[in-house]
Amino acid sequence: MLSPLLSNVVLNDLDKWVADQWDTFNTEHKYAGNDVKIRELRRKTKLKEGYIVRYADDFKVMTRDHKTAWKWFHAIKGYLKDRLKLDISPEKSKVINLRKQSSEFLGFKIKAVPKGKKYVANSNVSDKKKIQIKETLKERIKRIQKQPTPENVRIYNATVLGVHQFFKYATHVVHDFKDIEYRLLRTLKSRLSKVAKYGFPNNLKSKSTYLRFYSGKRKTHKIGDNDYLFPIGEIRTTSNFNFTQSLNPYDMSDHFSWDIEIIKLMKSQIPSRSVEYMDNRLSVYSMQKGLCAITKKPLKAEDVHCHHKLPIYLGGTNEFNNLVVIHKDVHRLIHATNTDTIQKYLRVLMLNFTELKKLNQLRSLCKLEKVVAV
Repeated sequence: MLSPLLSNVVLNDLDKWVADQWDTFNTEHKYAGNDVKIRELRRKTKLKEGYIVRYADDFKVMTRDHKTAWKWFHAIKGYLKDRLKLDISPEKSKVINLRKQSSEFLGFKIKAVPKGKKYVANSNVSDKKKIQIKETLKERIKRIQKQPTPENVRIYNATVLGVHQFFKYATHVVHDFKDIEYRLLRTLKSRLSKVAKYGFPNNLKSKSTYLRFYSGKRKTHKIGDNDYLFPIGEIRTTSNFNFTQSLNPYDMSDHFSWDIEIIKLMKSQIPSRSVEYMDNRLSVYSMQKGLCAITKKPLKAEDVHCHHKLPIYLGGTNEFNNLVVIHKDVHRLIHATNTDTIQKYLRVLMLNFTELKKLNQLRSLCKLEKVVAV
């Protein structure tokens, strides 16, 4: 089995080859647009129409009819063997008529169903993935029963939010998660009866992480003073819009998703920090949509630092309004006092006038002198 990274390197060749057979087929005539070119290819050629969708070593090729699908099957099998010295999996590789059977891909179950004169894709969480989600959440619930700590609540909530964000694009995700929730109700009630209270969330601040993702209008379990479990069944289908084919799928700057990064933050632990700080850090990151408050650039979870505007040693608190999320290098520059260190991070960050002004405002609250790029 190829690792995901190696798959992307090796099978990038397959992506290009499949695309060149149809979607990016080079024609002598220059058409007004790709739609016109595709229409003419269908009319004038006997090329195999097909579109590849791939993640690591798992891929699908979409075609219009059974005969073309088998042509692609044998063509790709031969290409992988002759060009890349790879064999396909006999168990996993098959031709499926999506109008009659469903097909699984990355935990989704997809089937084509009639709608008017056309066919549309109906998608669900796959049966195997639903079982996996249920078993994972059961383990998280048992952990909370044994140790009802804020850390274990965060791990549980990160799991719920993670699967919600991943599967929210399925057209029938509401039904799927209602089913998962129903199957976990007995576990939740029996396991948490002595360590939790069941009811509507209250005393939540408007900018809390909970209310960033959930309505607060569904009953859930409260652990400790103010830690609520995210509701499993509260999810809505999100439209999965098309994107430009010119995007590079391996350029992560085009695929930054703050709501995915916040899940990583929820799983992180800083033992020396209070529950209030950890919760408000998530809320601030969510409010800022994952962007650095100074540079406005996307922040991956590993680059996030949460800065106290008024430092604790000067009387500052862990309250939401006293926190701001910034890049770790920006944070180091805010607190730097050594001239060489200051100039080092100024060169690294290359802040413009507005960004430098904002940084100096935060430095002034720390009773530190303004910094100037030289």
